[in-house]
Amino acid sequence: MIELIVDGKIQEGMTAEKARQLLYQYRPDLKKECPFTGDRWLARFHTLMGMLATEGTHEDMRAVLPDIRAAVERIAAQAAAPVQQETTENGEIDNPA
Repeated sequence: MIELIVDGKIQEGMTAEKARQLLYQYRPDLKKECPFTGDRWLARFHTLMGMLATEGTHEDMRAVLPDIRAAVERIAAQAAAPVQQETTENGEIDNPA
């Protein structure tokens, strides 16, 4: 990253996200994909809800509430649906969800 700064490709006014994208363009080996975990997702959710509660306005909260309710209802419906299990040729259970 220091090389990109010295070369002037990363500048002071650039956002962190744009600088990160530029870094990954030159060093894709540094990009680490994290596998999905419920705990990590829930931590991000709580962080965002905390930001909404502390930084959002009453109007912000009212504006996002319908989308939040719809998303929770979709997840609840998916969680309540029975899991369809299929057996593969070698006898393993395959969940195509």
